[in-house]
Amino acid sequence: MTYTANEVLEIIETTDALERMRQAGTEIFDGFNRISEKAGLSDRYRCTGFPGRQLIQALDANGRPGQLERRLLQQEAARQGLFVFGGHNPSAAHDAKAVARIL
Repeated sequence: MTYTANEVLEIIETTDALERMRQAGTEIFDGFNRISEKAGLSDRYRCTGFPGRQLIQALDANGRPGQLERRLLQQEAARQGLFVFGGHNPSAAHDAKAVARIL
């Protein structure tokens, strides 16, 4: 289904779509950081940004952005059946089941 820009604005103004996006984004953001901390990797991997537009920081041993670390994260996620490009862009369709799958 395709919507015009005006139709999208109407949906945003008349539904709870933004709140659902914020909620899903917050759950993904906080959940990713909890998982990283629990695994002892919070100095290497963390979610930054805003609930609606997040980035996964992958840092090397010196705290600088690390391409190897990013690729290792992407590789492991792919092994688990998830495509990770380095961030999350939650939509109103991300319900609790989708968030659980992401995490």
